[in-house]
Amino acid sequence: MRRLFYQFYSLFMIAKYSKYGLNRIMKDLIGLLYYFRCRSFYFFDEKQFWKYQIRQFEKNYNYALKNISFYKENNYPNIQFSKCRSKEEFFKVVQQIPILKKSVLKSNNSLFFSSSNFLAKIHTTSGTSGTPLKLKANILEKAELQMIKNYWFKKINGKLFPKLLILSGYYVPKVNDDIFFKDKWTNDLHLSIYAINAHNRKEIIETLERECPTIIYGYASAVHLLAKVLGESSITNKRGMVAVTTSEILQPHWRKIIEANLVREVFNFYSSQECAHGIFENMDGYMKIHPRMGFIEILDKNEKIASNELGKVVVTGFMRKSMPLIRYEIGDSIESVDYYTTFDSSPMWPEVGEIIGRSEDLVWKADGSRVGYLCFHATKNIEGIKEAQIIQKDYETFECLLSIQNDSDKMLIENYIKKEIEDRLNILIAIKFIYVDFIPRGKNEKFKAVIVDFEPGEK
Repeated sequence: MRRLFYQFYSLFMIAKYSKYGLNRIMKDLIGLLYYFRCRSFYFFDEKQFWKYQIRQFEKNYNYALKNISFYKENNYPNIQFSKCRSKEEFFKVVQQIPILKKSVLKSNNSLFFSSSNFLAKIHTTSGTSGTPLKLKANILEKAELQMIKNYWFKKINGKLFPKLLILSGYYVPKVNDDIFFKDKWTNDLHLSIYAINAHNRKEIIETLERECPTIIYGYASAVHLLAKVLGESSITNKRGMVAVTTSEILQPHWRKIIEANLVREVFNFYSSQECAHGIFENMDGYMKIHPRMGFIEILDKNEKIASNELGKVVVTGFMRKSMPLIRYEIGDSIESVDYYTTFDSSPMWPEVGEIIGRSEDLVWKADGSRVGYLCFHATKNIEGIKEAQIIQKDYETFECLLSIQNDSDKMLIENYIKKEIEDRLNILIAIKFIYVDFIPRGKNEKFKAVIVDFEPGEK
């Protein structure tokens, strides 16, 4: 309750505090409207789970047919979901609906915006999986998603509004700059991923001991790097902290190092900005499909795959009426563990196995550390870039493939990207820019924003 009082008080201090903090507090407060709904999902049994999924799919599909130009123009079929008497019948009915490819979404982006949701705002994805997408969402949709995450935080660490240490790549501290930013709205800490190195080790340890965050939140590679830099026996209050990893594959050996050096336990979170579907790791280490966030299919040629096999991920989001995506193939793969029928641990939601995808290569630095999401942070503020890919040839040598609009200033773009990479790696680099119409995709049409094309030690 003290946290909530602090948040209300902070609303009157808007001139002093950050945009991030205001946004987070607004979502926290409005999200309380959804608290009991989010709580109820954890009491679902298998029958309730599938009943809810079928009802939400029908509701969102019918809404999309009525309000979204793309589905109306492409004559999506009218389907009677009420005739489905079992989840098996539901799966067969869903297969009548076309699978939406990422390339189709990109080329028709604005046609997916709801015509009836005037409160929604548009934001742009990171583009680490290809061309950035414009997504539409309103404050209620964002607030409900925030409460879903907050309630999960409560399950894994006991607090609905935990104090976070967020590992961020959005800023590069200069010499003598603070490597931490403390948000006065939320009391959260932000640590630049570019400041996680041996030079700053002592300051990081002292700040963690003084501030006592309860959750360390960030890219899997960044959390691993932090644990590696700090080393064993450096944090005395690790029993009070857990880590939440997102945006990248959590490698098994990373988990071991993080739990040995940094926190008592690591929890993985798998989602996508496009559909707001979510898979959360539970207390027993199983990856569980959240019933509210979306319907997930694991397929091979539009058919369910067998247990212990990899299939492509096709998702239908339930939460974003501002931009509903139906049977959207996101380009990742998941190992099925017969997830349609596996309900072995609490909460009683179906589970999935290994998740493949999302991992761009991590750039190597000469000191052995690695940096993720370099292409995103080096290009996110530049107008005119359709797609970009960075290829690391050795520690100081790079190539950059660019697809740009015809009227773009090449010199301006090249100078900006070069400076951003140098600032983030803290070295001078040689970089060759190559202009193309289209950047090739890899397996599953998955785009890689960064490719490391050398073996460390070969230089």
